[in-house]
Amino acid sequence: MTKLITIPKFAEATGLPYRLCLHLVGTAQIPSVPVGHRRRIDVRWVDQWLAGGGYRPVALTPDADEPRRAAR
Repeated sequence: MTKLITIPKFAEATGLPYRLCLHLVGTAQIPSVPVGHRRRIDVRWVDQWLAGGGYRPVALTPDADEPRRAAR
């Protein structure tokens, strides 16, 4: 039988903030299934996702982190 976890348990397992997990599920970036009025996530998918590196936010370009310098 497939084990399903709640979004709070997904957040706990991944270390991601709960609100980010809600966003990822809401935008279907995290596959989930409806169970009544709630969403559940398959544990097998979570294990596979974490093994693949998990969530990686979009990286900034190297120049974006440097302070702007005044032109002289």
